[in-house]
Amino acid sequence: MAAFFVENATGIEEEGHLLLNWYIRQIRQMARQSALKGVKVMMEHSLVMAFDSTQQALRAEMLLEYADIENDMFPTPKEITAGCALSLQFPAADLEQVRQIVREEQVEIRGIFRNNEGRYELLAQPT
Repeated sequence: MAAFFVENATGIEEEGHLLLNWYIRQIRQMARQSALKGVKVMMEHSLVMAFDSTQQALRAEMLLEYADIENDMFPTPKEITAGCALSLQFPAADLEQVRQIVREEQVEIRGIFRNNEGRYELLAQPT
């Protein structure tokens, strides 16, 4: 696999590390803003897809964006046990299309969950 490099203020880093660091900064900023305002950073009528690896989370985000499915990366809720601190949120109306993408592109997921009054219910398990 070819490594891609970009310049930044601290020197040369692998592109994937820069992207991951950017996402982490964005998530922390969203969490701080959310905590300060007392507002959840969630789409209404949305589902959550959890992962066991950051690589799969970033890959799924790219695939959903390519399919023009609205999605937001956010910290995995503490109620969901997953190996990755990042989850994707997407509209419930797009569930079947998301399941098809996950299946066809062999995205490794922990599961797809629905938030039911603060409790997360598993809707779809990995295949």
